[in-house]
Amino acid sequence: MEDGSKLSLEFDPEIELTPQAKLVLSHVEAGGERISSPRVEMTVTGPLEVRAVYDTYYALETESILGRSLQWVEAGDTATLYFPPEMPGGVFTRLRLSHVVVNGEEAPLGGGRVVVEVDSPKRVVAVYTVEPVAWRIALATIPLAILSTAAAAYLYRLARGL
Repeated sequence: MEDGSKLSLEFDPEIELTPQAKLVLSHVEAGGERISSPRVEMTVTGPLEVRAVYDTYYALETESILGRSLQWVEAGDTATLYFPPEMPGGVFTRLRLSHVVVNGEEAPLGGGRVVVEVDSPKRVVAVYTVEPVAWRIALATIPLAILSTAAAAYLYRLARGL
């Protein structure tokens, strides 16, 4: 380029590598200057080096009884995920966190928290089991037992003609 001419460049803010990996523009270095915009416009006054700096991001997919989510995490970062250790499941049941699987391997749990090192795309699945709540079942059967005993006594009295 001629001395004094205008240089105009524009870089992609994101570049998809795969559906689970992408590059995100961090900044552009141009003539010793750090530019945060993907667009670079400057006057050329001599030799000039322009370099786009991208960071790698990976998809972190989570799935549980609560639903699914997708977030993008910078490569090398850790993500701390929380799954409730216990939730109501129904009138007579509860859901208890059984285990968490990260990319097919069981992950260590700490009170419902899982720490995931994001060095590649990750898929995290929280597995819950259904457990009966014994005291609720017992509490529900008491009125039934009283009613059935009363009905049996009433029918007995009717049969005897009393």
